[in-house]
Amino acid sequence: MLYDILPVSDLRNKFPEISNICLTKNRPVILTKNGKGSMVLLSIAEFDKQQNELDKLRAEVARLVSIEKELVAVEKVYGNLLESEISENENDEVVNHEDFIKQMKARVLNAKHNNVQSSL
Repeated sequence: MLYDILPVSDLRNKFPEISNICLTKNRPVILTKNGKGSMVLLSIAEFDKQQNELDKLRAEVARLVSIEKELVAVEKVYGNLLESEISENENDEVVNHEDFIKQMKARVLNAKHNNVQSSL
């Protein structure tokens, strides 16, 4: 995005031009004081657009955080199941996490398959 950078004194002296930049060109104007950035002017429409985009991003972050919490909870359950299975089979070979997940999926699919066949 392009910016117009103007001294703050232009706000008083050239307000119509600055307003035109913000309203017509939809570009923000950066005002400087003593050569350093001081503030940004933009149209209300542009401000509202940016706030709406920010609200959407915040909602997406909240959605992703919620999904992450669910995944952590599922991982904890699978981890507890894995620990339980390992303790039951202490003399057997230790099962890594990926193999355990594959075994659990296979058990679930087999159980569903058997339930479908028994209902026929």
